[in-house]
Amino acid sequence: MKLTNRLLLRLIKKHLPMSESFNQLPSPIQSFVEACDTAFNDLMAHRSRAEHSLSLVSTELLDKNELIESNKKNIENLLLNILPQDISERVLNGETSIADAIPKAHVMFADISGFTTLTEQMGTQTVVGFLNDVFCLFDDIALQYNAQKIKTIGDCYMVVSGIHNHEHQALEPLIDLSRALIQGFLKKAQDYSIQSELKVGIHSGPIIAGLIGKTVFNYDVWGDTVNIASRMESYGAGNTIHITEHSYNQLCESYQVLFKKNRRLNIIEMPNLVGYLYSVNVSN
Repeated sequence: MKLTNRLLLRLIKKHLPMSESFNQLPSPIQSFVEACDTAFNDLMAHRSRAEHSLSLVSTELLDKNELIESNKKNIENLLLNILPQDISERVLNGETSIADAIPKAHVMFADISGFTTLTEQMGTQTVVGFLNDVFCLFDDIALQYNAQKIKTIGDCYMVVSGIHNHEHQALEPLIDLSRALIQGFLKKAQDYSIQSELKVGIHSGPIIAGLIGKTVFNYDVWGDTVNIASRMESYGAGNTIHITEHSYNQLCESYQVLFKKNRRLNIIEMPNLVGYLYSVNVSN
């Protein structure tokens, strides 16, 4: 006899002097016991189904939590690939307007000489493959010297140092970086049988840095320092690092001796701009 029947029968036997046989109980009592047994079985069945449903929901919630954490990690990694780490953290913390005035930074532009002419002589796949190899190499070098890549503009590569980590505000590491870019570029060009040179321009000073864009984030910098650095690259020579007098004066003596004073640059809006050139030894 099932549990409900046994419990009820025990109560009935205690209070009613009658046979121990269930079948000898009055019909109404038998019906009552059977109804109770059915109700009990239904309750147990509902409980079992509820426990099963709860188990399924718990498993689904755990799976969804794991998926959310995985997606969150992917988003963090994606942001780190396109933004500086401290800027990524500010975005993830909900900061929507990011704009900073940087009192001292060093801006560098590196441009491939005569690349437009080269593209006319190379196939599309070769052009893209070469640029990808060069800029991937530049990314590795920038990371090695704690500099922040800002962007590429066609065949031009832009880097800023001293923008986030104030321990690396010295200009000398950026000179070492620039030299490594030139030497690395020439090796890549040799691999592709390309005759070309790399021009580098640098200027130091205050800049504005900020995050722009809604669907596509772009961390960029602005100011006269950026414009002057770009001009130094334009007015430089192949396989040289061209810096302003202001930047030159910030170098230690062991680096200053690498540079030679250039002529006064003929720039209308910057008539007093003087440059210093460092011809990189491409054999090193």
